[in-house]
Amino acid sequence: ACPMKQSPRLLANFYKKAQKAERKKQHVKALRLYQRVMHTDRRSSRQFKAAMRASRIAKRLKRFRVMERLIRFAIKRRPKNARAHTALGLALLPKKPADAIKSLVRAAELGVKNPGDVLAAMAEGFARQGKGAEASRTLAKAIKARASEEGIRSARAAMSASVSTQTMVKN
Repeated sequence: ACPMKQSPRLLANFYKKAQKAERKKQHVKALRLYQRVMHTDRRSSRQFKAAMRASRIAKRLKRFRVMERLIRFAIKRRPKNARAHTALGLALLPKKPADAIKSLVRAAELGVKNPGDVLAAMAEGFARQGKGAEASRTLAKAIKARASEEGIRSARAAMSASVSTQTMVKN
């Protein structure tokens, strides 16, 4: 699928229209416009930005499969972007914790602004897989790395749920 040829001025206009729609909370319209930029603009930097912004909108609209596809599109444009790998890891966490951990590890390797939050998300992923010991070790590292309260709370909740589920299975 080769991008269609359109003038850079027209493409910039699509991007600006998408931003305006996003500010006005016209999320569906903004999503469509960002997707149009992604598939017509030849500049990978604008494609990346459009995909990442579109993924945030898809999350707001609870279109999680769309969000995952958009983030993967962004990663293809910038494979060494830690923020994109972090976003993918967080998107995959509820349904695919093993894949989420892989993406979060990649983000940490690339260097993230707050490694504590990535470690907290990894702890949550381990907990969701029933790997309590690994989750505890990773959460301790997250706390040392100054993870946000929200990240720590989320990891602890997943660990607690994992322990409850394991107890129910044993009984």
